[in-house]
Amino acid sequence: MTELNEIVIDRKVPSVMRDGTTLYSDVYRPKAEGRYPVIVERVVYVLDHRLEPYAEWYASRGYVFVGQNSRGTFWSEGEWVPFADDGWGERKDGYDTIEWAAAQPWSNGNVGTMDGSWSGHTQNLLAPTRPPHLKAMFERMAPARWDCNEGFDNVGLRVLILAQLLIQAQHPSASPEQRSHIEELESLISNPVEVMSDLPSKNLPFTDDHHPGVAKGFNKSLGGPLNSHIDATLKVSEIDIPIFHLGGWFDVFLPHTLDMFTGMSERGHSEQTRQSQRLLIGP
Repeated sequence: MTELNEIVIDRKVPSVMRDGTTLYSDVYRPKAEGRYPVIVERVVYVLDHRLEPYAEWYASRGYVFVGQNSRGTFWSEGEWVPFADDGWGERKDGYDTIEWAAAQPWSNGNVGTMDGSWSGHTQNLLAPTRPPHLKAMFERMAPARWDCNEGFDNVGLRVLILAQLLIQAQHPSASPEQRSHIEELESLISNPVEVMSDLPSKNLPFTDDHHPGVAKGFNKSLGGPLNSHIDATLKVSEIDIPIFHLGGWFDVFLPHTLDMFTGMSERGHSEQTRQSQRLLIGP
């Protein structure tokens, strides 16, 4: 049996993005000094609840696991406009995070990314930016774009938006008024029928007045067609890195998984990269 490493957990580790904004991560690493391969996950969730079960597993087996909160969520600084700064825009938080991780004293310069749902989308947006030290990705049920035409009915999208408002309300920079909505938001999310009955959709509570970044991210164009800045399928020809795509036949994001896999397999990638793509569809 392989002997497991003792691990240490560094909380609230800062990394500075190209515009001077500081994002914070939890870092799980072997206790023994050395340089290790690094796995990065970028999310908007509470880090310890999200990461600990598998971050500790990887750290005990010789990896460093970095879990980072996206811009404007929980401790990370900046305005949160969902996904707008994770890809190829003016601010490239995903790219900068990979290169930051590669340069740390506990890193051997080989960085990969993993997991799904929100962190699957941050990976899809990161991939076309091609950070030099990014070696591979594992994407589980990963969205490639964000709309209500594929993968979400109107109710699902409303519940999602309310969930993002709840995340923003827990940020240290949130105003007292924003924070006062936490209990009401939690109640709405737990009662989707109530959310569905509130028509028209533009009347969804709290968005425009109290959380402009979220309203901007879901309702407005940031240059070009709506949501083009967060549609990874438009940039699939620029991806040249091995990716393992995991989907499910009944998963809401199955069309996205298939679009990314087939797009990367067919559009002018190197033979090595085409051969390295893997697709697994489970029940």
